[in-house]
Amino acid sequence: MQESEIYTKARLEHRGTLTVVAPVAEPSRLAM
Repeated sequence: MQESEIYTKARLEHRGTLTVVAPVAEPSRLAM
């Protein structure tokens, strides 16, 4: 597996989570 593929999948999943808890996850995303 390439790190880029894992990173992309993680971002897509994380994006889905952000749609649900955008206000809460916003600061966490900036921290990342």
